[in-house]
Amino acid sequence: MADEEDQSTVEDRNNSMFWVWILCCLGCVFIVIVTALRCLRMQEQDVDAVPYSCLYIDSTYSDFIEVLRSYFKKPKQASNRKQLISSINKVWSPDENKNPVLVSLSFKTALDLFLRIQKYPPASEIILTAINIPDVVQILSHHGIKVVPIDIHKETMAPNIEHLDQLLTEKTVALIATHLFGRSFDMSAVIERAKSHGIHVLEDRSQSFNGLQDVGDPESDLTFFSFDVTQQNTTFGGAVIKVKDRLLYNKMLKLYDSYPLQKEHTYVADVFKFSVISVVLNNPVLTNFGTTLFRFFKRDMRKLFNQLLTAPSTSGLIRGLRFQPSNTLLYMMEKQFTCFDEDMFKRGRESGEYVSDRLPQVAEKIGMMAKHNGYWLFPIIVEDAEEVTKRLNNLGIDASREVAHLQLIKNDDVETSADDSLDVSKYILEYVVYLPVHKRVRIFYLDQILLAVEIVLNKLAILKRFDKGYDKGHVVNIDEIAEDDIKNQEPSVSGGGRRVNGNKRKTVTFSPMVTVRRSHRMNDQ
Repeated sequence: MADEEDQSTVEDRNNSMFWVWILCCLGCVFIVIVTALRCLRMQEQDVDAVPYSCLYIDSTYSDFIEVLRSYFKKPKQASNRKQLISSINKVWSPDENKNPVLVSLSFKTALDLFLRIQKYPPASEIILTAINIPDVVQILSHHGIKVVPIDIHKETMAPNIEHLDQLLTEKTVALIATHLFGRSFDMSAVIERAKSHGIHVLEDRSQSFNGLQDVGDPESDLTFFSFDVTQQNTTFGGAVIKVKDRLLYNKMLKLYDSYPLQKEHTYVADVFKFSVISVVLNNPVLTNFGTTLFRFFKRDMRKLFNQLLTAPSTSGLIRGLRFQPSNTLLYMMEKQFTCFDEDMFKRGRESGEYVSDRLPQVAEKIGMMAKHNGYWLFPIIVEDAEEVTKRLNNLGIDASREVAHLQLIKNDDVETSADDSLDVSKYILEYVVYLPVHKRVRIFYLDQILLAVEIVLNKLAILKRFDKGYDKGHVVNIDEIAEDDIKNQEPSVSGGGRRVNGNKRKTVTFSPMVTVRRSHRMNDQ
């Protein structure tokens, strides 16, 4: 008996030692991989990467836990559902705007619902902000609507009123004014002009949630707020729509009540997928490691996650829209709105203003004269945007040219290249670069982003003048250029350096932290 106990003890000890050995091996492999990747990244960059991405999910670990808790609680009773909707309606009805509230599965669901009620004649025209997402165009086209893009003002991001007058025809039935990049503009001029022509005004605030005291213009026929996964204050889905006309509201509500409920497990599965991506994107260590790992295999992590976050429904766009929000989604929306953290929300605006106030003048800012400057995205306008993005990426800044699938909406009657009426919209999309600036980015990294932007733009300005000097057939003194272009940085510029394969290496140091290198082939003299 004692021998059997001793043998069992030995086996247990051996099993324990085996698992300890396995864990030690895995730990060693992990350390080797991290070290190798870090060394690889240090060879490519002169500074540590900013561990934040432009693609940002405004959620925390506790949100996923709350979704699971609500799912297993299963509040399926109709009385609970009505209570949740009533609570959301109350929060979204401040004194400034008492228009009734419709809680929808998404902004696109509500837009499709509105068009089903209105039943506009075929070939009717709806004027749409020229910078938009393709799904909106697809929904309008599904209802036989012709889309007419309208240009915007660069300073306010509002629709161009003069352009609006040119676009209005007898077939025009509505205007969709989209607030872009988190900015929100004064709607009064747009509403006045549209109402004088007897058309509906739809205010799209999907990209511009600025707190629960700013719930849209009460004179807009419909105002849409979206809380999809990529939006501010996300609930991983859902939308709130303010409807001015009570009769229209009742019609929309009656039709919407006939829609089936979104399946609970469908919503929870989506939240789980989004939460895994959120953990990677919102955790600086994992973001840094993931970016380096993907670069090692020559893949774009942001592009992959962007596709996962915006993947269309397997049942098709229109079919996937016609559902009511699940009880779990309603519960998350009610909790998010009733427990809205104003201080945390303001941190995003403070981060945006901090960077905006310190950007170099050569980086053009847009929408700075808007009524409210939110920072859902942080765009800057620069010359040679592709090169700037590439150089910022090499300096560890996850700048991007595309984040939210925003595209230039084409006018089918006019060649895009020959359409001068959309000059501002085309200009913005051609030269825009998005920076990773949001409420989770610490001041230290915001300063690093600012420094990298200034270095890249100044360096490109130097190289541009340097290349012009060679084009004219004479040698330009790069020391004089550096002194003229970067007075505030106090750079030390070295004209010497060793030759590598016939190239003479120029090293321009802008600060003790960052060194940017560029090689130019020099004629031996």
